[in-house]
Amino acid sequence: MTSTRRKTASEARWRARFRVWSVVLFLVTGVALVRVACAAEAVEASIDAARIRERIHVERLAADRLQADMSTLMAPSRIRRIAGDTLKMRDAARVRFITVPDLDRAAAPLVAAKPRAVERSPRSARLVSTIMDMAAGEAQVLLLGDVGLASAK
Repeated sequence: MTSTRRKTASEARWRARFRVWSVVLFLVTGVALVRVACAAEAVEASIDAARIRERIHVERLAADRLQADMSTLMAPSRIRRIAGDTLKMRDAARVRFITVPDLDRAAAPLVAAKPRAVERSPRSARLVSTIMDMAAGEAQVLLLGDVGLASAK
């Protein structure tokens, strides 16, 4: 009986060792798989970063080209040439600037003297301002519209 007990105890020890080594092997395998997965994700992120860097470079080149084109299109000599050729415009012989005084300063003397004039003055100033804004808008539309048509040719 002692030999069967020894045999059973020896088998129990080997089974315990086998279980311990199986668990250790399983843990080492799991750690190795996690390490490989992390390395693969790092490589994938590196590849994505390289692609993004390349796209950024391409977009910066395109932005630089567009900026150069814009400065070429906005050159005063080009606009002067298009205005002369397309719209038959020429340089003004004499330039005059019209200034509209500040309404508060202009209306201050009128407030003390004539209250009714204050009502008419802001209206007329608003009317003149509105007419000037409309004229400037029309001129801008005409100029930009023809410049756009001339640059498309």
